Amino acid sequence: MENVIIDISDNQPKNEIIETEQSKEEAKNLLREKRDVDLKETDKYFSISDATYPNIDMIDLKNYRQQLRDITKYARPTIDIGGNLVIDYYPTKPKL
Repeated sequence: MENVIIDISDNQPKNEIIETEQSKEEAKNLLREKRDVDLKETDKYFSISDATYPNIDMIDLKNYRQQLRDITKYARPTIDIGGNLVIDYYPTKPKL
């Protein structure tokens, strides 16, 4: 997977962004790939219905997973000139 830059600050210097229809679609695909990896990482906490995890806030984890599923509605991914995925928004993973 490409490097990912999560850019949430207007104060940081930015690499030049490539804005073509192909790069926009590539950025969306890379975002989906990153999202899918993060969803799979947390699948194990929901695969057994009666399992309990006392050190994990399951409500936070459920909210995180929902935000991951909704990411393509809110994020505006782009590709910078270095080929890095630049994301203006990405949910924060809760402590696992």
